[in-house]
Amino acid sequence: MKQLQRIWRALRRDEDVFFEIGMDKKANIPAFLLVNLVGLTSGAGWVLRSESPFLLLASLLAAAPVAWLVFAGCIRFLEMIFEGGGMERNELLRLAGFAALPLAFLSVPYVGWLSVVWFWSLMYTAIRSLYSMDPPHALALVWLGNMVAFVAWGLTMLLVNTVLTSLVGI
Repeated sequence: MKQLQRIWRALRRDEDVFFEIGMDKKANIPAFLLVNLVGLTSGAGWVLRSESPFLLLASLLAAAPVAWLVFAGCIRFLEMIFEGGGMERNELLRLAGFAALPLAFLSVPYVGWLSVVWFWSLMYTAIRSLYSMDPPHALALVWLGNMVAFVAWGLTMLLVNTVLTSLVGI
């Protein structure tokens, strides 16, 4: 029940919940599960329209956690370069996991792209609430980290697709 309340509060951009999530060392597993659930639901529309749904589903499930790890790692790396490294890796993983919730709506026709803007907004709020950064700095970290994560996500999907295609012969 506590995690459901956190999910709802995170979706509403409650700054206090992101501070709680960042400090709660027990929120790593819920964040990981949320990322995988988001990967599954965001691809639901594409899986239904795909000629090989198994291949697409496997690719999405493999790519979501990779993008999550890359995203948090890139934000931490960029922050170390620009600010000297005050962020903790596990805190960022928890924040990014809960902030990824809107990406579950990516496959909704016509409005799915808005979920990316919503994600950026949540991640910006999370970084600001936990690390008290100035607005341009937090926005730059989220934007750059997100670009790298989308590239990693696409490359992971491509790699899994290629491996599965060669193994299964689809």
